[in-house]
Amino acid sequence: MTDLGRQLRRMRAPGEEAAFRRAHPLALAAIQAAPPRRRRGRHAARVLAPLLAALLAAGLVLTSAGADVRTWISAAVTSKAEPVRSAALPGGGRLLTAGSDGLFVRTSKGPRRIFGDVGEAAWSPQGLFVVATRGIELIAVSPRGERRWSLHHRAAIQHPRWAPSGYQIAYLSGGSVFLVDGDGSNDARLAAAGGAAPAWRPVRGHSQLAYANGRTVVLRDTIDRRVLFSTRVAHRPLALSWSKDGRRLLVVQRDRIQLLDELGARLRTSHAPRGTRNVTGTFAPAGRDWTLVRAQGASSRLMLVSGQDSLKVLELAGRVDGLAYSPSGRWLALGVGRSVWLLRPGYHAGLRGVQTVPAHGHVMDWAP
Repeated sequence: MTDLGRQLRRMRAPGEEAAFRRAHPLALAAIQAAPPRRRRGRHAARVLAPLLAALLAAGLVLTSAGADVRTWISAAVTSKAEPVRSAALPGGGRLLTAGSDGLFVRTSKGPRRIFGDVGEAAWSPQGLFVVATRGIELIAVSPRGERRWSLHHRAAIQHPRWAPSGYQIAYLSGGSVFLVDGDGSNDARLAAAGGAAPAWRPVRGHSQLAYANGRTVVLRDTIDRRVLFSTRVAHRPLALSWSKDGRRLLVVQRDRIQLLDELGARLRTSHAPRGTRNVTGTFAPAGRDWTLVRAQGASSRLMLVSGQDSLKVLELAGRVDGLAYSPSGRWLALGVGRSVWLLRPGYHAGLRGVQTVPAHGHVMDWAP
């Protein structure tokens, strides 16, 4: 057991005794109502133990004292995030951050500024190049910061995304989605679009792009320009993300998430609880697990979803403004204020190995 676990066992939560006194009579009543048969005593104990735990949990969750307990537990857990050496990057690879201080690449040797002030940035496949935005300008640079090419539009450029093949880049500008070849040539408008960043479908041998046009999610072939599906959703999407096998599309909206299949059919809809709102979400690099960031007031929650099961694995006082998986999917980077939180997502109530490093801007992307 860790030092944190031992400390939590010894400490008494605020309102703990009051919550126990409220739940204890109900649990006793349930026990006294059980049939007095000795042979079934063990069975009754096994059945009633979860009931007692549930009653205690209800006392913690539903009462004002319970709210204090949940805040105390979150504070105790999240305060354990420990700064790591500036030269360390758990998960390996190269983490890309961008902001007014410049474009930074963080490796196991520490952060390195490779370019000036930019808005957004993304790696090409295998991290051979970086595409970045600066107002009305789209710029391609090498990992050393050498400018390769640039182009301009009349309206601001947003959300550049490199195709899995490396041949094209999709981006938004002036209410439309554009495509440009990886060498900066053949810049052309594809269709009307806005809001969420476009998402390339990861299917070998095809070039297909999902994007949002108002409240409609569209999948289009970027070679022959055919619309493969067009699905209406409740609100303008905030984020789009494909599963690794290209058979599931995650559509994040402020009050719900929806999963679509490769034909645009709805597979699942999940609503956000009242008083909360979804911020962003993404599939893990492998499998069909995905991560959702949800805001409640000034705090944020990180939800890890696997199949039909979801689990709140992190709650913290702050806004998450960036999210990226490591190439292996074993680490997750969260931009929170002026720090990057690095954690290993797991399907459990606690956290393993949460660490922080200086942010140097917003979290953008993570390459090998």
